[in-house]
Amino acid sequence: EVWVSEVSAEAGKLRLTQYEGQMHAPQDLSEFVGVDPYEWIDGEIKVIVPTGFLVELQSPTGSQGTGLVHLTQIREGWVDNPFDEGQVGQKVQVWVQSVDVANGRMRLSMRELGTSSGAQAVNNVLPFLDVFPSEWLSGVIKEVRRAGFVVG
Repeated sequence: EVWVSEVSAEAGKLRLTQYEGQMHAPQDLSEFVGVDPYEWIDGEIKVIVPTGFLVELQSPTGSQGTGLVHLTQIREGWVDNPFDEGQVGQKVQVWVQSVDVANGRMRLSMRELGTSSGAQAVNNVLPFLDVFPSEWLSGVIKEVRRAGFVVG
C-alpha cells in the first residue's frame, strides 16, 4: 500500500510513498512561496543523493532553505549519475519550481526555463488531487527505476 505525497497536474505526475510520518518537523519554506520563477538564486550543493542534489539557498528576504534539484533538472539531457554532475560545496544557480509549505519541500531546477527533458505523454492525475495524504491506496509495481518505482 502507498499514499499520495504530491500531485502535479501540470506535469501529469504524482508522487507516491510508503513512508508514513516524518522524522522531524518540516522546514519553513513560506518565504520561498511566490519567488519569481525567472529569478536565478545562488545556492550550494549540500548533499548528493541518487535522485539529485540537495541545495541550500537563501530567499530574497534572507531566509535559508534547502530544496531538491531532481536529476532531470540538473542539466539538459540524460543524467544517469548525479554524483558525476556536481560535488558537495559546489556553488550553483537555481530557480524555484514549486514549494510545498505543508511538507517542507521545495523543487528546484538548474536548467534554463522552458527546456524539457524530452517529449513525454502527460498522464491525467487530476483524480488524485482530492486524495488525502492519510489515505492508503493499493497498486502494483510495474517498473523499478533508479529513483523509485512506477506503480499502476
